[in-house]
Amino acid sequence: MRSTVQILTKDSNLPSITDGSSTNTPHIALLLPSKGPHAKVSKNIQDGFLAAYYESLRHQPSDPTVKLYDTGEGNQIIEAYEKALQEQANFIVGPLTKPEVESMMRLRLKVPVLALNTITESTSLPSEFYQFGLMPEDEVIAVAELAQKQRHRNALILAPQSEWGKRLADAFKYFWQDNGGRVVDVRYFNGSQDLDPKIQSLLKTQKESRRQDADMIFMVASPEIARQIKPLLSFYYADDLPVYATASVYSGKPTPSKDQDLNGIQFCDMPWVIQSTYDLQEKKIQMEKLWADSVTQGSRFFALGMDAYQLATELSNHGQLPSHGFSGYTGDLYLNPYRQIKRGLVCVQFVQGVPTRN
Repeated sequence: MRSTVQILTKDSNLPSITDGSSTNTPHIALLLPSKGPHAKVSKNIQDGFLAAYYESLRHQPSDPTVKLYDTGEGNQIIEAYEKALQEQANFIVGPLTKPEVESMMRLRLKVPVLALNTITESTSLPSEFYQFGLMPEDEVIAVAELAQKQRHRNALILAPQSEWGKRLADAFKYFWQDNGGRVVDVRYFNGSQDLDPKIQSLLKTQKESRRQDADMIFMVASPEIARQIKPLLSFYYADDLPVYATASVYSGKPTPSKDQDLNGIQFCDMPWVIQSTYDLQEKKIQMEKLWADSVTQGSRFFALGMDAYQLATELSNHGQLPSHGFSGYTGDLYLNPYRQIKRGLVCVQFVQGVPTRN
Protein backbone atom coordinates (compact mmCIF):
# COMPACT_ATOMS: atom_id res chain seq x y z
CA MET A 1 0.00 0.00 0.00
CA ARG A 2 2.84 2.39 0.72
CA SER A 3 4.19 2.20 -2.83
CA THR A 4 0.72 3.03 -4.18
CA VAL A 5 0.59 6.12 -1.96
CA GLN A 6 3.99 7.27 -3.16
CA ILE A 7 3.03 6.88 -6.80
CA LEU A 8 -0.14 8.93 -6.31
CA THR A 9 1.67 11.77 -4.57
CA LYS A 10 3.96 12.25 -7.57
CA ASP A 11 1.00 12.92 -9.86
CA SER A 12 0.41 16.69 -9.83
CA ASN A 13 -3.01 16.40 -11.52
CA LEU A 14 -6.24 14.77 -10.53
CA PRO A 15 -7.34 11.91 -12.80
CA SER A 16 -9.86 12.85 -15.46
CA ILE A 17 -13.52 12.21 -14.67
CA THR A 18 -13.42 9.58 -17.43
CA ASP A 19 -10.61 7.65 -15.73
CA GLY A 20 -11.50 4.16 -14.56
CA SER A 21 -14.34 1.94 -15.64
CA SER A 22 -17.86 2.03 -14.36
CA THR A 23 -18.44 -0.14 -11.32
CA ASN A 24 -21.39 -1.37 -9.32
CA THR A 25 -19.43 -1.12 -6.09
CA PRO A 26 -20.67 1.77 -3.90
CA HIS A 27 -17.98 4.34 -3.43
CA ILE A 28 -17.09 7.78 -2.10
CA ALA A 29 -16.58 10.30 -4.89
CA LEU A 30 -14.08 13.13 -4.32
CA LEU A 31 -14.83 16.13 -6.56
CA LEU A 32 -11.97 18.64 -6.85
CA PRO A 33 -10.62 21.12 -9.43
CA SER A 34 -7.33 20.21 -11.11
CA LYS A 35 -6.70 23.58 -12.77
CA GLY A 36 -6.93 27.27 -11.99
CA PRO A 37 -6.20 29.23 -8.82
CA HIS A 38 -7.45 26.49 -6.49
CA ALA A 39 -5.45 23.61 -7.99
CA LYS A 40 -2.71 23.69 -5.35
CA VAL A 41 -5.12 23.72 -2.42
CA SER A 42 -7.08 20.99 -4.16
CA LYS A 43 -3.96 18.80 -4.40
CA ASN A 44 -3.23 19.29 -0.68
CA ILE A 45 -6.79 18.25 0.21
CA GLN A 46 -6.68 15.30 -2.20
CA ASP A 47 -3.45 14.01 -0.67
CA GLY A 48 -4.83 14.30 2.86
CA PHE A 49 -8.01 12.50 1.84
CA LEU A 50 -6.09 9.66 0.19
CA ALA A 51 -3.66 9.43 3.11
CA ALA A 52 -6.59 8.89 5.50
CA TYR A 53 -8.18 6.43 3.08
CA TYR A 54 -5.08 4.25 2.77
CA GLU A 55 -4.51 4.42 6.52
CA SER A 56 -8.08 3.22 7.08
CA LEU A 57 -7.71 0.39 4.55
CA ARG A 58 -4.86 -1.05 6.57
CA HIS A 59 -7.28 -1.62 9.46
CA GLN A 60 -10.60 -2.03 7.64
CA PRO A 61 -10.15 -3.61 4.19
CA SER A 62 -13.92 -3.45 3.64
CA ASP A 63 -13.93 0.36 3.47
CA PRO A 64 -15.70 1.82 0.41
CA THR A 65 -13.87 2.56 -2.81
CA VAL A 66 -12.66 6.12 -3.35
CA LYS A 67 -12.68 7.62 -6.82
CA LEU A 68 -11.50 11.06 -7.96
CA TYR A 69 -13.53 13.30 -10.27
CA ASP A 70 -12.06 16.37 -11.90
CA THR A 71 -14.11 19.58 -11.91
CA GLY A 72 -11.57 21.35 -14.17
CA GLU A 73 -11.27 24.97 -13.10
CA GLY A 74 -14.51 24.65 -11.20
CA ASN A 75 -16.66 24.84 -14.32
CA GLN A 76 -17.25 21.10 -14.70
CA ILE A 77 -18.99 20.45 -11.40
CA ILE A 78 -22.27 19.25 -12.92
CA GLU A 79 -20.48 16.86 -15.28
CA ALA A 80 -18.37 15.49 -12.43
CA TYR A 81 -21.43 15.06 -10.21
CA GLU A 82 -23.38 13.22 -12.92
CA LYS A 83 -20.41 10.99 -13.70
CA ALA A 84 -20.12 10.06 -10.03
CA LEU A 85 -23.81 9.15 -9.93
CA GLN A 86 -23.46 7.05 -13.09
CA GLU A 87 -20.69 5.12 -11.37
CA GLN A 88 -22.96 4.59 -8.38
CA ALA A 89 -21.27 6.83 -5.82
CA ASN A 90 -23.14 6.60 -2.54
CA PHE A 91 -21.45 9.66 -1.00
CA ILE A 92 -19.89 12.77 -2.53
CA VAL A 93 -17.10 14.87 -0.99
CA GLY A 94 -16.71 18.29 -2.59
CA PRO A 95 -16.87 20.55 -4.38
CA LEU A 96 -14.33 23.08 -3.12
CA THR A 97 -15.01 26.62 -4.35
CA LYS A 98 -17.94 28.79 -3.33
CA PRO A 99 -19.42 28.99 -6.89
CA GLU A 100 -19.21 25.19 -7.16
CA VAL A 101 -20.91 24.73 -3.81
CA GLU A 102 -23.67 27.16 -4.81
CA SER A 103 -24.20 25.16 -8.02
CA MET A 104 -24.38 21.93 -6.05
CA MET A 105 -26.92 23.40 -3.62
CA ARG A 106 -29.30 24.07 -6.50
CA LEU A 107 -29.37 20.43 -7.59
CA ARG A 108 -31.82 17.77 -6.50
CA LEU A 109 -29.27 15.69 -4.66
CA LYS A 110 -29.60 11.93 -4.94
CA VAL A 111 -26.83 11.06 -2.47
CA PRO A 112 -25.37 12.82 0.59
CA VAL A 113 -22.82 15.57 -0.09
CA LEU A 114 -20.06 16.94 2.11
CA ALA A 115 -19.07 20.29 0.56
CA LEU A 116 -15.52 21.44 1.30
CA ASN A 117 -16.53 25.02 1.94
CA THR A 118 -18.98 26.76 4.25
CA ILE A 119 -21.09 29.43 2.62
CA THR A 120 -24.48 29.70 4.32
CA GLU A 121 -26.52 28.92 7.41
CA SER A 122 -29.92 27.79 6.22
CA THR A 123 -32.42 25.12 7.19
CA SER A 124 -33.80 25.10 3.62
CA LEU A 125 -30.78 23.25 2.18
CA PRO A 126 -31.15 19.64 1.04
CA SER A 127 -31.42 17.37 4.09
CA GLU A 128 -28.21 15.50 3.34
CA PHE A 129 -26.10 18.49 2.33
CA TYR A 130 -23.23 19.12 4.77
CA GLN A 131 -20.67 21.94 4.80
CA PHE A 132 -17.11 21.62 6.06
CA GLY A 133 -14.31 24.16 5.61
CA LEU A 134 -11.50 25.98 7.35
CA MET A 135 -13.53 29.01 8.30
CA PRO A 136 -11.36 31.66 10.03
CA GLU A 137 -14.48 32.69 11.97
CA ASP A 138 -13.97 29.47 13.97
CA GLU A 139 -10.62 30.88 15.09
CA VAL A 140 -12.17 34.25 15.91
CA ILE A 141 -14.86 32.71 18.09
CA ALA A 142 -12.40 30.40 19.84
CA VAL A 143 -9.99 33.18 20.75
CA ALA A 144 -12.84 35.53 21.75
CA GLU A 145 -14.19 32.85 24.09
CA LEU A 146 -10.69 32.44 25.51
CA ALA A 147 -10.38 36.18 26.13
CA GLN A 148 -13.74 36.30 27.87
CA LYS A 149 -12.85 33.31 30.05
CA GLN A 150 -9.79 35.31 31.08
CA ARG A 151 -12.19 38.07 32.17
CA HIS A 152 -11.53 40.66 29.48
CA ARG A 153 -14.42 42.89 28.44
CA ASN A 154 -13.10 46.03 26.69
CA ALA A 155 -11.36 45.29 23.39
CA LEU A 156 -9.33 47.20 20.83
CA ILE A 157 -9.21 45.79 17.29
CA LEU A 158 -6.29 46.07 14.86
CA ALA A 159 -6.71 44.54 11.40
CA PRO A 160 -5.68 44.96 7.74
CA GLN A 161 -7.57 47.35 5.47
CA SER A 162 -8.81 44.48 3.30
CA GLU A 163 -11.90 42.38 2.76
CA TRP A 164 -10.31 39.59 4.82
CA GLY A 165 -9.28 41.93 7.64
CA LYS A 166 -12.69 43.61 7.87
CA ARG A 167 -14.49 40.27 7.70
CA LEU A 168 -12.60 38.92 10.72
CA ALA A 169 -12.74 42.19 12.63
CA ASP A 170 -16.52 42.26 12.13
CA ALA A 171 -16.82 38.60 13.18
CA PHE A 172 -15.00 39.38 16.42
CA LYS A 173 -17.00 42.56 16.99
CA TYR A 174 -20.39 40.84 16.56
CA PHE A 175 -19.49 37.87 18.75
CA TRP A 176 -17.85 40.06 21.41
CA GLN A 177 -20.76 42.45 21.69
CA ASP A 178 -23.38 39.68 21.57
CA ASN A 179 -21.68 38.14 24.59
CA GLY A 180 -21.55 41.26 26.73
CA GLY A 181 -18.19 42.66 25.65
CA ARG A 182 -17.44 46.19 24.44
CA VAL A 183 -15.40 47.16 21.39
CA VAL A 184 -13.65 50.34 22.45
CA ASP A 185 -11.97 51.26 19.16
CA VAL A 186 -10.89 49.85 15.78
CA ARG A 187 -8.03 50.69 13.41
CA TYR A 188 -7.31 49.27 9.96
CA PHE A 189 -3.78 49.38 8.52
CA ASN A 190 -2.66 49.24 4.88
CA GLY A 191 0.65 47.51 5.52
CA SER A 192 3.87 47.86 7.43
CA GLN A 193 4.27 51.46 6.23
CA ASP A 194 1.43 52.83 8.36
CA LEU A 195 1.55 50.53 11.39
CA ASP A 196 3.26 53.15 13.55
CA PRO A 197 0.65 55.93 13.18
CA LYS A 198 -2.29 53.50 13.31
CA ILE A 199 -1.07 51.87 16.53
CA GLN A 200 -0.29 55.24 18.09
CA SER A 201 -3.78 56.42 17.15
CA LEU A 202 -5.44 53.24 18.41
CA LEU A 203 -3.71 53.53 21.78
CA LYS A 204 -4.13 57.34 21.95
CA THR A 205 -0.54 57.62 23.10
CA GLN A 206 0.47 60.95 24.65
CA LYS A 207 3.86 61.61 26.15
CA GLU A 208 4.49 58.49 28.26
CA SER A 209 0.93 57.20 28.64
CA ARG A 210 -1.83 55.53 26.62
CA ARG A 211 -5.57 55.12 26.87
CA GLN A 212 -6.84 53.20 29.91
CA ASP A 213 -10.33 52.22 28.76
CA ALA A 214 -9.31 48.91 27.12
CA ASP A 215 -8.05 45.69 28.70
CA MET A 216 -7.04 43.68 25.58
CA ILE A 217 -6.27 43.83 21.86
CA PHE A 218 -7.66 41.57 19.13
CA MET A 219 -5.33 41.46 16.14
CA VAL A 220 -5.58 40.10 12.60
CA ALA A 221 -2.16 39.89 10.94
CA SER A 222 0.30 37.70 9.09
CA PRO A 223 3.42 36.50 10.97
CA GLU A 224 5.56 39.10 9.22
CA ILE A 225 3.27 41.99 10.16
CA ALA A 226 2.63 40.67 13.67
CA ARG A 227 6.38 40.61 14.34
CA GLN A 228 6.36 44.35 13.71
CA ILE A 229 3.15 45.08 15.63
CA LYS A 230 4.08 43.50 18.96
CA PRO A 231 7.27 45.59 19.52
CA LEU A 232 5.36 48.74 18.50
CA LEU A 233 2.72 48.01 21.12
CA SER A 234 5.46 47.86 23.72
CA PHE A 235 7.02 51.05 22.40
CA TYR A 236 3.69 52.84 22.82
CA TYR A 237 3.29 51.70 26.45
CA ALA A 238 0.90 48.79 25.78
CA ASP A 239 3.20 45.92 26.65
CA ASP A 240 0.86 45.08 29.54
CA LEU A 241 -2.21 44.74 27.27
CA PRO A 242 -2.93 41.07 26.42
CA VAL A 243 -2.97 40.43 22.65
CA TYR A 244 -5.20 37.83 21.01
CA ALA A 245 -5.00 36.87 17.32
CA THR A 246 -6.31 34.51 14.66
CA ALA A 247 -4.20 31.55 13.51
CA SER A 248 -2.87 33.67 10.64
CA VAL A 249 -0.32 35.01 13.14
CA TYR A 250 1.50 31.65 13.02
CA SER A 251 3.31 30.31 9.96
CA GLY A 252 2.66 26.71 10.99
CA LYS A 253 6.34 25.93 11.50
CA PRO A 254 8.21 26.57 14.77
CA THR A 255 10.74 29.36 14.15
CA PRO A 256 11.73 30.59 17.62
CA SER A 257 14.42 32.92 16.31
CA LYS A 258 11.83 34.87 14.30
CA ASP A 259 8.85 34.51 16.61
CA GLN A 260 10.45 35.83 19.79
CA ASP A 261 8.75 39.13 19.00
CA LEU A 262 5.38 37.37 19.22
CA ASN A 263 5.86 36.31 22.83
CA GLY A 264 2.68 36.65 24.84
CA ILE A 265 0.28 36.60 21.87
CA GLN A 266 -2.50 34.03 22.25
CA PHE A 267 -4.31 32.35 19.35
CA CYS A 268 -6.29 29.21 18.56
CA ASP A 269 -5.42 26.78 15.77
CA MET A 270 -6.03 23.20 14.64
CA PRO A 271 -4.37 20.31 16.55
CA TRP A 272 -2.52 19.19 13.38
CA VAL A 273 -0.60 22.48 13.25
CA ILE A 274 -0.03 22.88 16.99
CA GLN A 275 0.97 19.19 17.41
CA SER A 276 0.02 19.36 21.06
CA THR A 277 0.35 15.60 21.66
CA TYR A 278 3.07 13.03 21.04
CA ASP A 279 0.73 11.01 18.80
CA LEU A 280 0.14 14.02 16.55
CA GLN A 281 3.85 14.71 16.31
CA GLU A 282 4.50 11.10 15.30
CA LYS A 283 1.65 11.10 12.79
CA LYS A 284 2.93 14.26 11.13
CA ILE A 285 6.45 12.84 10.83
CA GLN A 286 4.99 9.70 9.25
CA MET A 287 2.88 11.66 6.78
CA GLU A 288 5.77 13.95 5.82
CA LYS A 289 7.68 10.88 4.60
CA LEU A 290 4.84 9.85 2.30
CA TRP A 291 3.27 13.17 1.27
CA ALA A 292 6.11 15.62 1.77
CA ASP A 293 4.96 18.53 -0.42
CA SER A 294 1.38 18.67 0.85
CA VAL A 295 2.28 18.21 4.52
CA THR A 296 5.04 20.83 4.52
CA GLN A 297 3.53 23.40 2.13
CA GLY A 298 -0.20 22.94 2.59
CA SER A 299 -0.44 21.46 6.06
CA ARG A 300 -3.82 22.91 7.05
CA PHE A 301 -5.52 21.76 3.84
CA PHE A 302 -3.88 18.33 4.10
CA ALA A 303 -5.51 18.05 7.53
CA LEU A 304 -8.83 19.17 6.03
CA GLY A 305 -8.56 16.30 3.55
CA MET A 306 -7.84 13.76 6.29
CA ASP A 307 -10.83 14.90 8.32
CA ALA A 308 -13.06 15.00 5.24
CA TYR A 309 -12.47 11.28 4.71
CA GLN A 310 -13.33 10.49 8.32
CA LEU A 311 -16.47 12.64 8.12
CA ALA A 312 -17.52 10.97 4.87
CA THR A 313 -17.25 7.49 6.37
CA GLU A 314 -19.10 8.53 9.53
CA LEU A 315 -21.90 10.24 7.64
CA SER A 316 -22.26 7.55 4.98
CA ASN A 317 -22.30 4.72 7.53
CA HIS A 318 -24.46 6.30 10.22
CA GLY A 319 -26.14 9.30 8.61
CA GLN A 320 -24.93 11.50 11.45
CA LEU A 321 -21.96 12.24 13.67
CA PRO A 322 -21.66 11.00 17.25
CA SER A 323 -23.65 13.32 19.54
CA HIS A 324 -20.43 14.42 21.22
CA GLY A 325 -18.61 14.86 17.88
CA PHE A 326 -15.13 13.44 17.44
CA SER A 327 -11.53 14.57 17.59
CA GLY A 328 -10.13 15.39 14.16
CA TYR A 329 -6.89 16.82 12.86
CA THR A 330 -8.51 20.20 12.17
CA GLY A 331 -10.22 20.31 15.57
CA ASP A 332 -12.93 18.70 17.65
CA LEU A 333 -15.64 18.30 15.04
CA TYR A 334 -19.36 18.51 15.63
CA LEU A 335 -22.49 19.18 13.58
CA ASN A 336 -24.51 22.35 14.16
CA PRO A 337 -28.27 22.69 13.43
CA TYR A 338 -27.49 23.92 9.88
CA ARG A 339 -25.48 20.76 9.09
CA GLN A 340 -22.24 22.69 9.17
CA ILE A 341 -19.22 20.93 10.63
CA LYS A 342 -17.83 23.24 13.33
CA ARG A 343 -14.36 22.99 14.86
CA GLY A 344 -13.21 23.25 18.46
CA LEU A 345 -9.58 24.43 18.40
CA VAL A 346 -6.46 24.30 20.54
CA CYS A 347 -5.52 27.62 22.17
CA VAL A 348 -1.84 28.46 22.69
CA GLN A 349 0.46 31.32 23.63
CA PHE A 350 3.86 32.23 22.21
CA VAL A 351 6.50 31.46 24.84
CA GLN A 352 10.14 31.96 23.83
CA GLY A 353 8.99 32.10 20.23
CA VAL A 354 7.14 28.76 20.34
CA PRO A 355 3.34 28.23 20.51
CA THR A 356 2.75 26.63 23.92
CA ARG A 357 -0.56 25.21 25.08
CA ASN A 358 -2.36 27.27 27.72
